[in-house]
Amino acid sequence: MADEVLKLTHALVHYGSMSHPVMRRVRDIVVPALGRSTRIQGRAARRLSQVFVAYPPGPLARPGRGRGTPKAGQRMPDIAVRAGGHATTLHAVLRSGRHVLVLPVAGAADVLSDPRLRPYWQDVDVATAGPGQAPRLRNDGTGLVVLVRPDGHMAAQARPGSLQPVAGYLHDLFGEPAGEHVGDHSAAVATGR
Repeated sequence: MADEVLKLTHALVHYGSMSHPVMRRVRDIVVPALGRSTRIQGRAARRLSQVFVAYPPGPLARPGRGRGTPKAGQRMPDIAVRAGGHATTLHAVLRSGRHVLVLPVAGAADVLSDPRLRPYWQDVDVATAGPGQAPRLRNDGTGLVVLVRPDGHMAAQARPGSLQPVAGYLHDLFGEPAGEHVGDHSAAVATGR
């Protein structure tokens, strides 16, 4: 990814700082003409925004067993969620700069009571996604539990009954918790308060 950003930056600087008068004239005619094309505009916007960058599996993106979409390492769409008892969007919740655990409404209570995740509630924000919004498994339509990094890319995904990919990621990221900070956070999230 960094290599692509450097190549793009180099190309932009090269074309912007041409010194040969004929090449500058060609650039000044061709670039605006191409820039009026909606296809070129869309491609340039995607390239410059880096929205479609995906990270390979590794310590920052843990593939799960589910075949849902998006996959670990890909950018999460800005889905409608509930967080802190309010309707909002995933990207709005991500503005806090913390990881966000997105739960399907149907499996939220089971996930919130899972002892492997309990030590990390102070380290992540929790949001629930409704039936039409939650990332889903292709086979059975069950909503996935998705851990989203602060940059908006999926860190890990799991089924509500099998949370090891998410728990393992959190353990590797935050280390062994000093003590469990169990409060009424899980109850508040589950009830939407």
